Amino acid sequence: MSGTFHDEYTAADPQAVTDLFAQLGVRFAFDTAGPGLAYREARAGDEGLSIARLTMGQAFSTWGDTEVFGVADVRGPRYDWHTGDEDGTVGSPVLFRPGHPALVVAGPLEATNVYATPARLQEVAETVYDTREPVAFGSSRPTSTRLGALWSSLVRAAVAAVDFGTFAEPLVRADLSRHLGVGMLECFALLGDSHERTLSMAAQSRRYRIARQFLDDHAHLPVAVEDAARAAGTTTPALVRAFRANHASGGPRPRTCAGPGSPAPTPSCWPPTLRGGTPSGPSPPGEASPTPAGSPAPTARPTGSPRASPSAGEASDGTDGAARRPQHRTLRARSARQRGYPSVRAADVLARAAGA
Repeated sequence: MSGTFHDEYTAADPQAVTDLFAQLGVRFAFDTAGPGLAYREARAGDEGLSIARLTMGQAFSTWGDTEVFGVADVRGPRYDWHTGDEDGTVGSPVLFRPGHPALVVAGPLEATNVYATPARLQEVAETVYDTREPVAFGSSRPTSTRLGALWSSLVRAAVAAVDFGTFAEPLVRADLSRHLGVGMLECFALLGDSHERTLSMAAQSRRYRIARQFLDDHAHLPVAVEDAARAAGTTTPALVRAFRANHASGGPRPRTCAGPGSPAPTPSCWPPTLRGGTPSGPSPPGEASPTPAGSPAPTARPTGSPRASPSAGEASDGTDGAARRPQHRTLRARSARQRGYPSVRAADVLARAAGA
């Protein structure tokens, strides 16, 4: 992944908040109950997926549409949302979908929002389910209370990685992005044949387990990826997809590169909440787990001392340290001409929602 960022923002007027959300492709307008807006946001991610923690200091309303998929996990006294065919309130995560205008009326709150571009979520779906079916959701609600709580636990794990400083590590960031993408696909009502998706995931998991066991059993021989594919009764491209869906390193490697039984490469810098794997548990009948079947849980490597912090001018991955440190910015309102998109009125959104 490239183009990573870790920024902090403050805003003191509704238009500045509107501009800030527009940067992510969330075309929502904001209005507040009175003067003295106090808005803060910490945002980390890349061009496909981002995690935003925000604080709104007073009651507000917001309305509009979005170009990306976004899940809001809200903590506050009030968060009433309406999409035309659904409505809900605080207490459960809510999914905002492209083409489904929404209106939100809320009080002071703290929230953690996860945004995924349609291209990134489609990539995750194709990898995990081995399908080309376009990603579309049938509801803004989690499919069950348990999966709503599971999404919240995934978000807490991702936030811990950002706070711990490991989100800047490419392997950690890739693994977290995959878990959040699968979590979004599994925790909310994804359209399509769920039985077929389950069978596809099981088939990929079986190929992965057989191939990995073959590589372990023949570690003393110069075996190739094609040999493992034949042992698993599949093709090399299909085996590569199975490894991408189940293995943290992304693909199978000949055992001339790794010792027998080598686990998936897991950095010692995983935050404590992630060292035991992404929070999950056995799924009751009818509910799938966001962790792909057969996916090995990350395990911590013993370390004798804490990892040394990078110097002020250099990040641990060789990039400029500024890429790792949050960059703080204060947002000022811009005109509609500067923003480059038309203004949106609450009445327009409600009219569109009512006619949907």
